[in-house]
Amino acid sequence: MILRNCDAMNRLLELNLYISVISNTHPDFTETVQTSFAMSVGDVFTYKLPPVEDPNLNDVPEVYLDVMEA
Repeated sequence: MILRNCDAMNRLLELNLYISVISNTHPDFTETVQTSFAMSVGDVFTYKLPPVEDPNLNDVPEVYLDVMEA
């Protein structure tokens, strides 16, 4: 990438930047996550999420859960 600009005296300034692009995949669960449950009013259900894995070892995975209606 080349960045060009002029200074206050109208001189051309150039900055050469070299960017190394590497492949990266996102962290993912090691098993399929169950997303459908049949429950009745008053049922209590405990579910443990499968482990999360980052194949590139460069991210710290975070999992956020929320309640959905329906």
